[in-house]
Amino acid sequence: MTACHQASLFRIIHESLNLYCGLRGEATAEAVLTLYRRYLDWEEDLPFILKAVDEQAQPLPHILFLHVQYHVAVLQHLTPLLQSGMFEGTNQQELQRMIVKHAQQGIELLEHGRRLYSARYLMPLLAFCIIHIGDTLIRYSPHEPPASDVVEFCLGMLQQASVGYPICGPLQELFRRTAFECGVNLPANIEQITGQLGNYGMDDILDACTRLDYKQPVDQSVRHVADNIAEEWPKKWDQIINNPVRPKSPQSTRKTSGSPQHSRMESLMSYEP
Repeated sequence: MTACHQASLFRIIHESLNLYCGLRGEATAEAVLTLYRRYLDWEEDLPFILKAVDEQAQPLPHILFLHVQYHVAVLQHLTPLLQSGMFEGTNQQELQRMIVKHAQQGIELLEHGRRLYSARYLMPLLAFCIIHIGDTLIRYSPHEPPASDVVEFCLGMLQQASVGYPICGPLQELFRRTAFECGVNLPANIEQITGQLGNYGMDDILDACTRLDYKQPVDQSVRHVADNIAEEWPKKWDQIINNPVRPKSPQSTRKTSGSPQHSRMESLMSYEP
């Protein structure tokens, strides 16, 4: 069940990537918000067994990390707009609030996971989710939670996972550099948290990220954003987010009887020689 819903999430992510790569024309307010609406609907439509992520419910690791991937997907969908410089005033503040909210929810889930389970066997994909959530929080919400706590937590998670996945070593170093650039005071016991970081060179980082950074190439994405996106944003927000018209699912409209195929199946099942 989890794999099925993860696959449907990845389909939305794929469409978001195509949008920002220019494969679907310009990234207009309508196009961006339609995909955002689909993200929200995806979470809303999860069955109850996959929705219970409170620590008291002791959700299984794959359920927790499914929700972490969802929050990171939304971050990556909206962050290019925040960094585009096209939004001002209330719209920019609201955009930042949305992004921070998803990052805060994401790190809460990671904290649940670390208290309930070991981070030693995290998938490499989750290592990237950790640093994207941490990056968002120390940039856009450095006081809630405190940026130094976020850095300590993320580096600690990566250190525990690095036993099984050496890729976490270069990611630790890159995130440590980000923390330094953002003026975050690293803990005095940083070496106890991260272990002895190696001297990672360009080749190590390329092997880990296929680029020299883990961050989104926002400068490339912004080129495909429509010039009037900020102007159209409030109107499209009301139409798509505040007053959505959700299409009926195929399951609800599909006939359960009376179709030729169904009748044929009934006749085959009832056939007696």
